[in-house]
Amino acid sequence: GWLPGSGHGAVVLTRASLARTDPDHPALLVALHALAEGVHARLLVGLRHEAGLIYSLSVSDGIGAIPDLLTIAIPSRASQLSQTSQLAEHILSTFAANGITAAEHRAAARALEHQAAAQTPQQALLRSMEAIRHGWPLDHHQQTADAAHSLTTEQINDFIGAFFAPEAVVL
Repeated sequence: GWLPGSGHGAVVLTRASLARTDPDHPALLVALHALAEGVHARLLVGLRHEAGLIYSLSVSDGIGAIPDLLTIAIPSRASQLSQTSQLAEHILSTFAANGITAAEHRAAARALEHQAAAQTPQQALLRSMEAIRHGWPLDHHQQTADAAHSLTTEQINDFIGAFFAPEAVVL
């Protein structure tokens, strides 16, 4: 969409997300890391580093334990929205068709492990409060990181092919 008067807009990819307790949620987190969140994320590399169309992007994976909306917002200049949208659609369809590499799987699993490790007492308290609020086990984040490690790249790619199929995502 375009933001009138600003000269900027955003391409937004959306689809229904998964509950944090869904058995496929760890695969989703690995996929999101490879697609939109990691330093070498496919959308960031393709749209920013290679094409120079964007400065950043943001991912919102719903809120809480109830399935919500997964949103990837890609801000761009209004004059480049069409080009940004076409390239994002191409990157997403390639991602759905080909999945991730074993190296991307390992990098995403390491990132989830790092996120699960509470670095400060305040972070540990916040994670515990979040788990209690949603009825999750206190070690929910660690369980998710462990599950991401235990999945095979093939299992994640099967998930990606179905979850990110072009007909499942609204652009």
